[in-house]
Amino acid sequence: MSNKTNHLSRRGFLKAATIGAGAIAAPWVWVPKKAFAVSPAFGKAKHVIVFFAGGGMRTSAVFNGDVAKQYNPYGIHNTKADWGVSSLFSPDPLELMTWGPGDVVPSFPDIANEVAMLGAVDHAPGYMGGGITSHNTTPLRMATGYPGGLNSFLSYVGQWKAATSEKYIPPFVVGNQARTFSMGVGEHALYRAVSLSGPGDFSQLTGDFDADDSGLSWNSELEKALDTSFMNSRPYHVRQKVKGTMQAKDDAMEFLETFLDPALHLTTQPEASLGGITNEQLLEVFPDDHWCQRAAMAVRLLQIGSPIVAVGQGGYDMHSNEEMSLRPKIESMGRAMSGLKFVLQRLEHPEGGTYWDHTMIYACTEFGRDGTYPDTGWNNGGGADHQGSPASRNQSCPVMGGPVTAGGKLIAPTDPMSYAAVDGNAVHSQSLLSTALDVLGIKSDQYLEAPPIHELFEV
Repeated sequence: MSNKTNHLSRRGFLKAATIGAGAIAAPWVWVPKKAFAVSPAFGKAKHVIVFFAGGGMRTSAVFNGDVAKQYNPYGIHNTKADWGVSSLFSPDPLELMTWGPGDVVPSFPDIANEVAMLGAVDHAPGYMGGGITSHNTTPLRMATGYPGGLNSFLSYVGQWKAATSEKYIPPFVVGNQARTFSMGVGEHALYRAVSLSGPGDFSQLTGDFDADDSGLSWNSELEKALDTSFMNSRPYHVRQKVKGTMQAKDDAMEFLETFLDPALHLTTQPEASLGGITNEQLLEVFPDDHWCQRAAMAVRLLQIGSPIVAVGQGGYDMHSNEEMSLRPKIESMGRAMSGLKFVLQRLEHPEGGTYWDHTMIYACTEFGRDGTYPDTGWNNGGGADHQGSPASRNQSCPVMGGPVTAGGKLIAPTDPMSYAAVDGNAVHSQSLLSTALDVLGIKSDQYLEAPPIHELFEV
């Protein structure tokens, strides 16, 4: 175990980034539980990967599609899973050339019976009014658990990692669309996730440890200008929180030596290898530059010792032209998720078994979508809105990985005609964060007020 005092001294420069911390929860949302039991999978994972779809993905048409056409006009695949696997996912396996003879990455529909589905995940379960569909507060809820939260739960994981590991490797965010997951203030600023734009960041590393001439793309004047513009476009009360995520990019300089590992240079060093898998092989499994290459980056970050990686992609705020725009994004997401299962099952973990055995993966977004016609499944613009009805307030989230035992099951189902949670039994969105902390062995009730989701591990 590392000496925490020395560790904090080594990283003391981060203390300048502190901001007064506080977490604000709407009192009408639900009756908080001050303490709750850990799940059956407590401490059974070493890693977590989070997929975050920025903008509000229409999850009723993707992950819980056995519903009325109004909520899913695309249809579903015929699978063994209890939940409706959208026809937006490609059914074709991926034949590989650089792996072993006969190695094939299955399609996402082919592994659906190993994916548990949370049908109704609500920011305010039990509240009788409309759902919460604000682009300003819902990303904060998904990262911090609160509409005014200042600390991403990844910073709690980072603090735990620093206290329990001999070598500290931080959490990471890959993709600017998930930048709220790199928030952290006060004492948690020391453990913020390091923020990367994507695998291409490493292609410009020069090997120079001078912070003013490092070649880090996220440290460039252009990147800083873009971040500043993003911050200034936010409401005033949000700007300080965004400023904290910008500081996380500067924090990346401390880990420059780790970043020089050739295996992290996915797009420029194809022969580099880690765990017996080359970058060329990894990119064959994760072929596109949307979800896939970011998922490949997450694999490498887990291999160097990161406990949790949030992968982000945006563009899901589809008020129009959804039919043409959504399919390629979902095909990429499906390929990325089935690719993770394929690769992680072939990587030996330092603590025994495979990385798949020690990893939980889930996908989430800001909220679902509604405002569509029963006869077409779209609004007047060929898209979908977010007005607060059950279809937008109840997002559906897939969960998979070695610790998950409820593969193929639909937990917290929705009514197919109204998309309301059956018997009102929606899962609080905060419970996703509690579950991620829980499987890593972190008592979530010290940070959050909704319990972990036991049903994922009780089958």
